[in-house]
Amino acid sequence: YIHRRIKTAKDVHYDQGTLHANLRKINGQYQKSTIKADVSDVLENINGSFRAQVPGGSWKQSAADITYSGGILKARLRTRNGQWKSAEIKASPNSTLANIDGEFKIQ
Repeated sequence: YIHRRIKTAKDVHYDQGTLHANLRKINGQYQKSTIKADVSDVLENINGSFRAQVPGGSWKQSAADITYSGGILKARLRTRNGQWKSAEIKASPNSTLANIDGEFKIQ
């Protein structure tokens, strides 16, 4: 499944929590790349390196320490009074989220 999502990859294999592949760079050459990944993560090729996709939305403008694995998005979100609060939500990469006073909300 992961290989079909990364159309610019070859020699893809998953071994003990690590995804391995040769990823095509912008110049057309391939580069070896690995990433620790849950098989449910959604990944993309950014110029020869893996990057996990995260749900879109305005929340990124007021977030820090962002992680996304296994469909769970975690981050520290800024509240209205400027404090930082840890938050998490189960969300697909196709979700659109907002930070509402330090809480993730699906829009």
